[in-house]
Amino acid sequence: MQKVKRNELSQELLKEYLSYDEYTGDFTWIKNNHPYKNRVGTIAGSVSKRDSHIELRFFGTLYRAHILAWFYVHGVYPEYDLDHEDHNEQNNRIGNLRDVPKKTNNKNQSKRNDNTTGVVGVWVNKQRKFRKFMAEIMVDKKKISLGSFLTIEEACKARKLAETKYGFHTNHGISKPV
Repeated sequence: MQKVKRNELSQELLKEYLSYDEYTGDFTWIKNNHPYKNRVGTIAGSVSKRDSHIELRFFGTLYRAHILAWFYVHGVYPEYDLDHEDHNEQNNRIGNLRDVPKKTNNKNQSKRNDNTTGVVGVWVNKQRKFRKFMAEIMVDKKKISLGSFLTIEEACKARKLAETKYGFHTNHGISKPV
């Protein structure tokens, strides 16, 4: 079996073996590339053991499905990072992918699992005599304090205003899909 490296893979070869559905984000085998298994008609790829992205093996080389989706549709590899706008790394619909610099991609992150207030950039300062809610935002690797507030609602409002001011994505801070 031949081995095809990323820089050797052509859009034509990809389309000869795989069909891509822009509405589901799924790849389907249309021609067999495996010496022992007939995969024609089956969905290509599986969830990575490293993270939750979909990967598929094509002529001995492992590819991330979202990268191949971009290449399949546009004929070129993404210039920057591919951002899954809805934070679901398994949703490889072309409308959910955008080619953006890391700086822009960082403005569309999921809420962390260890977040205790439910809002990105808002936390409780328990060291003060009176419990206050702190709001902050990270822009260009610099932490900007947005102030301390008596209520979580005030802190959340300050954070949302800052996200708008600094051009954060509207999905920034939503929980990652399960």
